[in-house]
Amino acid sequence: MEPDYLAQKVNRAISQKEKFGLNNATSWVGFQTTKSKGYTQSASGGILSTLLVKLLELNEIDGVLHAKQLEGNNNSPYFQAHLSKTIAEIHENRSSFYAPIDFSSALSSILSDDTLQSVAIVGTPCVISAIKRFYRLNTALKQKKILLFALVCGHNVNGQFADHLSNAIAGKNQSKRKLKFRDKEGISVASNFNNSVLFASGEKIAIDRFKSPFTVYWRTGAYALNGCNFCPDFWGEEADATFKDAWGISLIKKEGETAFAIKNPELIRLTKQLEQEGTIYLRQITNDKFATSQERTFYDKTDFIETRARHHQALKKNIDHKHRGLDFLILTIVYYIKQHIQIQSKRKFAKNRIYSPRVLKFLEFFIEYGEKFVLLKRRYNKKVKPTKEVIYTSGFGYRNIGDEAQLETNLQLWRKIAPEYKVTLLSPNPDYTRRIHGNFDILTASRNSFLGISGFDYLGLGDSRLFYPYYWLRKQIIWANAFMIKYLNRTIFIGPESSILLKRLKKADLLHIGGGGLFTGKTKSRLYDLSLLIRLAHYLHTNIILSGHNIGLWRNTQQKNALKKLKYAKIIGLRDNSGSIEALKKLRIYDQNKVIPLFDDALFCEGMPKAELEKHFSAQGINPNKKHIAINCYTTATIQKKVEEAIDKISAQLKPLSDEFEFIAISTHPVDEKINDYFRSKLPDTKILQHNDNTALVVSCFQHAHICITVRHHPIIFSMSGCVPTISFTFDDYYELKNFGALKLFGQGKQVFQYKKDTFKETFGPLLKRTLENRESISREIQLHLNEFSKNKGYIIKKYIEDYG
Repeated sequence: MEPDYLAQKVNRAISQKEKFGLNNATSWVGFQTTKSKGYTQSASGGILSTLLVKLLELNEIDGVLHAKQLEGNNNSPYFQAHLSKTIAEIHENRSSFYAPIDFSSALSSILSDDTLQSVAIVGTPCVISAIKRFYRLNTALKQKKILLFALVCGHNVNGQFADHLSNAIAGKNQSKRKLKFRDKEGISVASNFNNSVLFASGEKIAIDRFKSPFTVYWRTGAYALNGCNFCPDFWGEEADATFKDAWGISLIKKEGETAFAIKNPELIRLTKQLEQEGTIYLRQITNDKFATSQERTFYDKTDFIETRARHHQALKKNIDHKHRGLDFLILTIVYYIKQHIQIQSKRKFAKNRIYSPRVLKFLEFFIEYGEKFVLLKRRYNKKVKPTKEVIYTSGFGYRNIGDEAQLETNLQLWRKIAPEYKVTLLSPNPDYTRRIHGNFDILTASRNSFLGISGFDYLGLGDSRLFYPYYWLRKQIIWANAFMIKYLNRTIFIGPESSILLKRLKKADLLHIGGGGLFTGKTKSRLYDLSLLIRLAHYLHTNIILSGHNIGLWRNTQQKNALKKLKYAKIIGLRDNSGSIEALKKLRIYDQNKVIPLFDDALFCEGMPKAELEKHFSAQGINPNKKHIAINCYTTATIQKKVEEAIDKISAQLKPLSDEFEFIAISTHPVDEKINDYFRSKLPDTKILQHNDNTALVVSCFQHAHICITVRHHPIIFSMSGCVPTISFTFDDYYELKNFGALKLFGQGKQVFQYKKDTFKETFGPLLKRTLENRESISREIQLHLNEFSKNKGYIIKKYIEDYG
């Protein structure tokens, strides 16, 4: 696996522990009830083989890709990948085969065989993960249906393991033979199986697994693959179903039982059908019971992976470090003992010995009880879990209704989805934020504490050429103190607000950066500010997620390098599905597993009921019984002349509609108020909504409009949430990126245009007419998209909780 992909798995395993790989799964213990061919040949209870046979009988699959037993010796393999197309073949290839299996040629045959349209694939978690990734990338395989069945895996071994075991049982002669790891013939209990060798002559030699080299070599990791040391995937995270022996769960059948978990609803229905038919016996268990049935092995793969990952040159840079002290020391010693045994087993294979059994027994004792000590210590120290903390920051705090709506939506989502998380806000104006959103724990935003002085954001240099040199100098001071905080919990030469923010950033579980155009060259000061915050959070081992962003439009190399810090985020949620993705690809940090194109955070911000909105209208002299057109304008010194020209022309187009509609100019930021006055001077019938930063009032006014005309981005979002047709005109590439991206999500890309004086009449007039005439059909189209988006409400937070929380 690539280091970045593997690091994501490692981090999920560390954070989720027993939930890792079992989200949305249903777990059972069971066994095959019939005495049909092969039950005693299965490694455990025969459930997997029964399911595969049933799928083939129902024509749900055309074949099964799994491992097949061969006659082998030291010079030829004992097992290989095989495609079974008949029930007899499935029965023949039951049981567990501990060896590396190459699936590449078998996969090639599946791709080239048009008769195979649906295939079940059985393999260890690493095989399942690789095939899943191949499926995403390969167009031909995507045309086929695949079902993935994972075999729970503590670790795999190289081919020498089978050779050594076979030689230990039957001698070094080179006659070909079949090797069976799980021979259950004549056993008294499922866990005490035999290892056996079967020659072509029919001669069979069987040895109790506790008397053969099998058990001690397996438990000490002899012949283990080095990659297994760094794989946290015990369950087969990406499989449709996962199967294991029912170790740790009371057994009814001496021949063995299967513990298994299924995520695929189709397979769950089939399992219940088999139970009703009497083919299998089932009893449902909790996922916790399933996860901890092999507790030490499981934690060795998941929670203990952090210690081993520190010894991996690529992984150690990208994993979350949490555990220290005695645990780390013991697990490090265990890791080096296991690694030494692995190395020695491969080097000394020719001599057919590793160490004397007495030495191996002693090492096995140290490994087992070292890991058990860590588990017991963790249980003993496990008190009431402290409240988890998420630090949330974005563009709020400047009386921008759009940014406040994003914050309000995310606060509601955190309360609903993960109430166990305490939300701490970073605001440049804590008093204002408390007045609008309530009495949250609020720290001074990094733009003030890290990069500002005496309440001035960025020392007032945010738009100056001097900003970057100033930022670079401040960054060195902050980084030095981040080092001090990380290792000494002390700071020097910085103010108390900066010190507090660094300490809280270290303590927090998550940094959530809410949406906006914060990661673009147009907002360079915020781009540098937040890229520094991301890098600090990563350095202090705090997870990072982003939601609802536009990314791109960098102006120089420094901005491009700052944007590359986004690679440290666990999840990147976008509010467009094209421009930002292309920007991430150009930065070479695009990862389809963590970049999620959705919508603006504020899309589901709640407005006030229509009856309450009408009361506000009546109080402000706006006729509540008359349809209204919501209008929002925005200007800066550089585009003011263009904006005024556009308003002159727009007001002339709207004037004939004054008998039918109320025109309501709505400011979403105090800077809009001046241009609203100009709009009213050109269109005297215009009413200006007085809202006193009441987010719900502003949102509701857009949601209940007949149509909306806007320059800014968030009026589009509010209008789309009410299925209101919207026309956007823009004056620069920054708003064109944001507004086009927002409207395109709802199939309304043609509703945005870049203002040009000489073509305005040909563009705006027909567009306005078409929008008014087709208002209902446009609204229905928006509704269809909104219905789809509503399914993913809060998806970024939910995904984080499932994967890392």
